[in-house]
Amino acid sequence: MSESTSNASAYVNVSRHEQTDDDDSVRTFSSSMSMSSIQILKNEKKRQEEKISKLRSKVASTRSLVKSKLLPEDLLKVEKEHFNLHNLDTTLSTFVSDSSSKDSSLKRTLHLYESVDDENVRCLDVPLARYIREVEEETIQKGNENRGFLSFRNGFLPMLYPEHSLPDTHILWDELGANLNTMVSDLTLRPYIENELPLLSAKQEDLEDRYLFRAALILGLASHAYWYCGPNEPKELPPSLKEPWDTVNSRLGRKGSYLSGEDVQLYNFSYKDNISLSSGETFNAQEEQFQIGNLNMLQSMWGNKAEIVFHLAFCEMAKAAAPLLSLMCLAQDAVQRGDDETMFRVLHDIGKCVQNIQVAFMKIIPDPNADTGIEPLVWAKTVAPVGVSFNKGMPSPSGLGTPFFHCLDVFFSRGLYASTLGKDAVGARSFFPETWIGALNSIASTSIHVYVATSDNEELHTAWSHAIDTYASWNGLLGKHLQKTYNFLELAFKTGREETLGGFKGGFADRMWDKIMDMLDRSREERLVAKNSTLKLPLASLQKAEGEGNIKTLLYQLPHDAFDWKPGDTVSVWPSNSDEIVSRTIERLNASGDELIPLSEEWRKHLKKFLQLGMKRGKKPLQAKLRDILRFASLSPLPKETFMYFTRYCPDVAYHVKPDSFFDVPELLGYISFIRGLDTLGVGRDGNIPDLLLKDDPTMYYNLLKSNNEDPPLAHSVARMLMVMGVKDIPIFDDPVISLEIFEDKVYPILTSLAATNCNVLDILRPIKQRQYSIANAKNEKKMVLKLVVANLSYEKYAVQKDIKSMTTRMGSERATALASKYFSKWKSKALKKRKMIRRNSVVRFVVNDLMGKREKKTMKGVTSNYLTDMTNSDLMFSINTNVSFHAPSSSQPIIMIAAGSGISPFLGYLEQRIADHSQAPILLIWSIPYLKEGKYILKEIEEKLRSSSLDIEVIVAVTRENSWPVFSDGQFEMKSHPKERITDLMMRKIQLRKKIHRMLHPKKFGGNNGYCYLCGSASFIHSTLDVIDDILMDFSLFDDGDNLEAFMNEKMQQTSQKWLTKYLQSDQRIVYEAFNDKPPKTLPFITISELTTKNVIETVESEGLYMAINDKVYDVASFVHPGGTRILQSYYGMDATTAWEAVRHHRSQGLNAKLATLLVGKLKMPSFSPIPLLILDGEKTTNMDGVFKSWCSLLFSVVEVENTMAMEYSLDALHVAGKIHDEVISPMKLQMMFQAHRRMVFSHLNSVWTSAVNKAMKYTRAVINIQYSTGGESPDKHTTEVSQNSSDSFGNNYSICHYLPVPFEKNKDDINCFHEDFERMLASPKVAKMLSNCDALVSACHEIKDNHGNEETELVWYLTYCIKTIKTNDMKLLREWKNILRRVMIFFEENDGTAISLYNCFHELLNALRSMLSSLEKYVGLNSSQQFLDQLHNLPSLEEKVESYYDNEWLRVKEKKGAATHSWQNTHKSS
Repeated sequence: MSESTSNASAYVNVSRHEQTDDDDSVRTFSSSMSMSSIQILKNEKKRQEEKISKLRSKVASTRSLVKSKLLPEDLLKVEKEHFNLHNLDTTLSTFVSDSSSKDSSLKRTLHLYESVDDENVRCLDVPLARYIREVEEETIQKGNENRGFLSFRNGFLPMLYPEHSLPDTHILWDELGANLNTMVSDLTLRPYIENELPLLSAKQEDLEDRYLFRAALILGLASHAYWYCGPNEPKELPPSLKEPWDTVNSRLGRKGSYLSGEDVQLYNFSYKDNISLSSGETFNAQEEQFQIGNLNMLQSMWGNKAEIVFHLAFCEMAKAAAPLLSLMCLAQDAVQRGDDETMFRVLHDIGKCVQNIQVAFMKIIPDPNADTGIEPLVWAKTVAPVGVSFNKGMPSPSGLGTPFFHCLDVFFSRGLYASTLGKDAVGARSFFPETWIGALNSIASTSIHVYVATSDNEELHTAWSHAIDTYASWNGLLGKHLQKTYNFLELAFKTGREETLGGFKGGFADRMWDKIMDMLDRSREERLVAKNSTLKLPLASLQKAEGEGNIKTLLYQLPHDAFDWKPGDTVSVWPSNSDEIVSRTIERLNASGDELIPLSEEWRKHLKKFLQLGMKRGKKPLQAKLRDILRFASLSPLPKETFMYFTRYCPDVAYHVKPDSFFDVPELLGYISFIRGLDTLGVGRDGNIPDLLLKDDPTMYYNLLKSNNEDPPLAHSVARMLMVMGVKDIPIFDDPVISLEIFEDKVYPILTSLAATNCNVLDILRPIKQRQYSIANAKNEKKMVLKLVVANLSYEKYAVQKDIKSMTTRMGSERATALASKYFSKWKSKALKKRKMIRRNSVVRFVVNDLMGKREKKTMKGVTSNYLTDMTNSDLMFSINTNVSFHAPSSSQPIIMIAAGSGISPFLGYLEQRIADHSQAPILLIWSIPYLKEGKYILKEIEEKLRSSSLDIEVIVAVTRENSWPVFSDGQFEMKSHPKERITDLMMRKIQLRKKIHRMLHPKKFGGNNGYCYLCGSASFIHSTLDVIDDILMDFSLFDDGDNLEAFMNEKMQQTSQKWLTKYLQSDQRIVYEAFNDKPPKTLPFITISELTTKNVIETVESEGLYMAINDKVYDVASFVHPGGTRILQSYYGMDATTAWEAVRHHRSQGLNAKLATLLVGKLKMPSFSPIPLLILDGEKTTNMDGVFKSWCSLLFSVVEVENTMAMEYSLDALHVAGKIHDEVISPMKLQMMFQAHRRMVFSHLNSVWTSAVNKAMKYTRAVINIQYSTGGESPDKHTTEVSQNSSDSFGNNYSICHYLPVPFEKNKDDINCFHEDFERMLASPKVAKMLSNCDALVSACHEIKDNHGNEETELVWYLTYCIKTIKTNDMKLLREWKNILRRVMIFFEENDGTAISLYNCFHELLNALRSMLSSLEKYVGLNSSQQFLDQLHNLPSLEEKVESYYDNEWLRVKEKKGAATHSWQNTHKSS
């Protein structure tokens, strides 16, 4: 081992358990250091700092005199002295730590990520360190980084501060860059480049090497702006851009000309004015100042906030990723020395580093009100499309080219690149700069994966898996990247983007965002292959349980210190079932529990968390005992998936079972045994359950259907059962009364094909789900204890049965079945008299309870909460999840914490953290508990924490069901009499509390403290508390200063939303909440489709709300702060958003669903129709009225989606797109974008609606008249005859069955065919072509508004603005007309819900709707193809008076609106 390596090893071993003789010597030396030795080191450090200061002064004076690149010898001196200084820092901090430590076990608490020093890593004799040393030395010698950015300190960011200007010979390029966003906004870039920009040379003799990156940045952005910011794409770049850009890229060693991520993201930054560095000087990107708030873009194309934040966020991500290279060097060194301890800590700190990258990435907030927020629409229209490379085969600056992603892939030994994005990632590396490829090869030369995999150290395996999870799991970096990317891409493709930076092409109709989502997810999963597949969940042992009542505090001892968390993080808990329910299930299955069941892939992945399954060998599947499977299966409450299995694959069960009638799986199994006349179900070999299979007895099923459906025709019974079982092509019956022969011939074969043929116990069981709980303490390296605060959940439910087995045993299964039939007939006759149908399972419930005794209530308990509080000796299976969005702010920031019940949990950790940081910032803690006894233990804990601290804290505890309150004063709680009161009432009543919340939360510009508010509790609690907070924030009577009040009111008058300040604070992540589900309201109103689709208009946010349906529930999302931003919600206003919600797995997020539950306003009402008559859809395929309704519902949603998209597109006129911000005038670029949006609506969105949704609706409309009848050979009658008969199915749903006589619809077939021909004829008409040419002419006119000198044609601006407003009105009017036409169709279906629908009336209703839509479209085309657009375009002076009058009216209207608001405020202020 070399001397340098020994020194680095000594550094590493200072904070590691010693393993070698050399390590022991280091430990002995360090422990014998005296305080005098430490003082000597401090003095030496001070002298070293003075020496560096003198050298820096010399370098600065040299640069000011020579005005050229830095002298290499001076730079080398500075770097050399930095090495010495860093070595002193390291030695000093190490010896101080050792001398002050009394416990040698605490040495392990130092983390590499916090104490690692680049200069010690530089000395390591490992491949990666050697390569980076060579690159740094070459950079210092040459004074440039043209081979690529790479250094220990800055990682993949530049080592030298970027150049701010080019030499005087190329000053025109600097001017081009400075004026680029203005010329883009004015659409004058192309004329300037084509006519005025001279051709400048970029050869080596004319442009020094150190200027190449700045030249590449300016020329690349200008080339892309020239290409994409015109009305049409040019054939090629002009020579003044193309030739120098090609030369610069060639000199940088690139394979072609393209805008790289190095140019636009990593090199494109500069410090703001308060931090000054000279170009070409080495700098430290790890300083705290290197973050978005302190940086500017060196060069921008658009100059808008979306561009600035988006690109600077990549710089901050690269800064967060910089320590990865040093950590990977230490990992290679640990492999060489076989040092598991260092490897463990390196993996741990790589996980922390990846988490910091995620924190930087999450600063891209899709809300323009946030400090680092961006407007997604502006990003979609500007940043997203223009980055795509227009040179074939060249890359774009996308995530595929992000170096630290590739760095992590190689380090974690990503073995699969089979996905589309995986292959593209491999291709992207071929365009990497030389240094990046060298670094990746150096990382790959040492396999960390092999080292960990061959180690017997379980802690090492845990750390390896945790590190991969922080990178590639759904909650890790790539998972969060995927979720955020999906939201941005969906909006971009809807508003005109046609290609991603990765080269994926598509349009609105292709729904490309869904395809890319799938690609990203597959690529993410390829990274998880390297995880240890046999690793079980860690176990924590219960140390102590405290507390009375429902709220308990649990302390768990962790097995080792591989776990890391911050207050606000959560722990996932996997409960196991009790022995009682496992035994009961085994008894129902007539099994012993020791049967070996072959595991499916799903169950193998689930059980490997808990059991040691071993490795799969050959084709033989892994097996597990039935008892072990049942321990980790979802048995109670009854899973929906288990119920659906029986309804789909067991015909007799499908007809009678209701999921809410049973508590758990064993009760359902017992009921199935009862209705089949069996004592128990039996489990055979390999876990099969023969008793669940379809019996080969068609007569039995025929009699079953016939005996239980005496009133409706048997055809209806059969059709209903097949629908429940998921049959799409239901056979058409000539006679509603089906004979046994027809049943055997047509129905029974379908049952045979659908019913389970090999039912396994795993088919009916579902894996148990994890639950998440907030961690209630900060991490303590000494104790490694995990604290949870848990509230028991319990509720009562009526029992269906006590014990069916004992009943059937006592009286015999035949007698029990006969008695059930007797009671069924008796109850049914009574129900018919009351005109009410009783379900058969209600009868069974009555029979069982009548036989076994009175009906009883059963107490149902929450699975996980009671598992945690009831367990005493068993260990806890858990995993820790990072919850970045709920991490506490800096301890220097004021904070308000409001909690209910067990929601206090994360705030206990916040207090510990603030005490440890000796925080002096104001703290307000408000906690609500129902009974005093439930909070006694936690109150005592808070009292002990605060007694020894100096926190500036106020604690308010509200007891809602008792008249005794604990009051905190002088460091302790005193019990005082106080009437019971809710937190919200308290916050509304106490004026001093209101003033304190008002002052702490308000922004500094309004005189506030700019504090943070965190809430945790049930969904209803969060909802009501947020309303009170909003009321406090908007109460101007609480202001103490008139100037602050005036600033607040001026801001308020510019806002359209009443809750604008609360929304701003939430989007800026200063009001943050975590909600958990509570019981939903017992009664919710039904909301129909026709009503839902009216709730998508933006102007109705405050008055009527904005509705969205998810999983048949309707939510008012007007005030919902979605992590993807308001724009992604706007895409789905007035629609069913279930598919999009589940695409990003929001349905699996406990917190997000709980937040959404606070906005629940109703249930979605879907009409029900009889399964007959059966309609011929396509050949032999059949459908029914339900299918017809859904096709038209889909058409309506398509129109609403286009309406939402166009509302977003046309809102661009109020947003800052490029150049300077103009409030009154729409820039030429905005006008061009909005004219292009109109063109896209006509030739993309509407075309998509007609070619897919309308055609589907027409297809189903034809099916209405395609009915097969038995006419007996006679010619069909010419009139419609219907005979209706009211009936109901076994589920209690009422239907009207229609017996239709033969009806000829030949004329109607002609009608709908003619309609299709009329539509095709209209699309080919000259008017459509004229509308297109008008749009192109208006787009071209946008380029004539300003000349190269900035002179503006005012009349042309006014006229084009007038045109776009007219076109916008026409576009939105057409979409509203279509929506209203289709709503009338929905109302027709809704009015006929549960009644007989006349097919004749239905057909003509649908046909008339299609005709009305076509008529509206023809009128719309006529308006937009009018010649007057072009005539007036060439006769502008005649319009001046008209346009001026229009603008005067608009201005007066806006002025009056603001004046009225001001007058109202003044009156209110005076009265107060």
